[in-house]
Amino acid sequence: MDPSGDAILERLVSQAAEAADAGVDWIQVRERDLGARVLSDLVDRVVAVVRERAKVIVNDRLDVAIGSGAGGGTLRDVLINEVPRVLRTDISMRPRRRRRR
Repeated sequence: MDPSGDAILERLVSQAAEAADAGVDWIQVRERDLGARVLSDLVDRVVAVVRERAKVIVNDRLDVAIGSGAGGGTLRDVLINEVPRVLRTDISMRPRRRRRR
């Protein structure tokens, strides 16, 4: 990553720390344009800087959330079938369906 990219990531980590200092309970990392390695590094750094003060949620990358020790993740319906493979388990997961009234 170029130096300007590093500066941007460092600013995101700093903002997460400031949010946790201010009492925010959840920090959501939503960086769709980052590759897996850079995203994982970012989430590792955010998790480390907020420690026990806030939980970190990672969008659409359950593998990164688990590997980084984040507090959770969000999944698009398309990705729900990947959960058993990522968790290496036989659990069955399906998207939640809305009930019609």
